[in-house]
Amino acid sequence: MSRRGKIVLGVLAAVACVALFVVAALYASLSGGWDDAFRPKKSETDSDVREAREKAEPEQVQRTEQLMASVRAALGTALQSADEGEPRSECEEGQHNWKIDDEYDLRCEHVTKVAVRIRSGGASRRAALHQRLVRDGWSVDGGSGIQDATGFAMYEAPGYQLQIQAASRTLELTLRHPYFEG
Repeated sequence: MSRRGKIVLGVLAAVACVALFVVAALYASLSGGWDDAFRPKKSETDSDVREAREKAEPEQVQRTEQLMASVRAALGTALQSADEGEPRSECEEGQHNWKIDDEYDLRCEHVTKVAVRIRSGGASRRAALHQRLVRDGWSVDGGSGIQDATGFAMYEAPGYQLQIQAASRTLELTLRHPYFEG
């Protein structure tokens, strides 16, 4: 091959490499960056996620029992029933695209729901529950708590989030405890 043919071949190879790099860069930027293009995604079934869930379960059970003790103490004889749902695990995959790049690939939390029915005095009982939760270390996350007229409140304690949706004589409590983010 002549010298000129080698130069042409070299230039074509360089142009092909640049084009390949541009396509790879475009793919990586649209999929959330270089790290997300080459790293395997996390899953609920990964061993480190399972270990974190198993380690956090007893704490979630204990916190749920403490929450129910607070509910019983605050509502007293006005408590008609409290139906605790099965605790479950919820995981959310982080988004990694051209618009959003979450700091996590997978975020998991334990979720326990409790339906509480009150015999009477809904507003005053909600206020009593609010006072008891604050006394037990929960802080209001925006708004003024469960005694608020909206009927929705968020409380926080270290490592936990409590959402309460209130109707006239019913409270739906959702206790959330994140156990994995990675």
